[in-house]
Amino acid sequence: MIAEVEQHPPRLTLYETVLGMSRTELAEKTGLGRKQVSKLLQGRCTQPRVDTIRCISEGLGYTADEVLEFLERLQESPMPYRGGRVLDSETIEGIRADDGTTREVAAKWGTSSETVSKIRRFK
Repeated sequence: MIAEVEQHPPRLTLYETVLGMSRTELAEKTGLGRKQVSKLLQGRCTQPRVDTIRCISEGLGYTADEVLEFLERLQESPMPYRGGRVLDSETIEGIRADDGTTREVAAKWGTSSETVSKIRRFK
């Protein structure tokens, strides 16, 4: 008899894990301050401290290398927000696919024109 191989779902990337979480949730899980989390997610932390990397790594269950890669990605493409929450991947894809003007798309999806521009710029 052939043993069945248990299939595990693919592990989410750190970026995917953060999608849909609020800054408050991230702060609680990592032990970082809400302002510090905001600064990180906006790509404004160019040289994160070792303690910061450790807090994110331990709080969210990722390696230090994965955290560093994530923070580097945020330098190029900050996390898009709407009402204090990181936009989910469906919303991001919908914004990218919508061919209306930036202002129209922002109104339709309930976010800012700046966020729409960022999403369209970084695919």
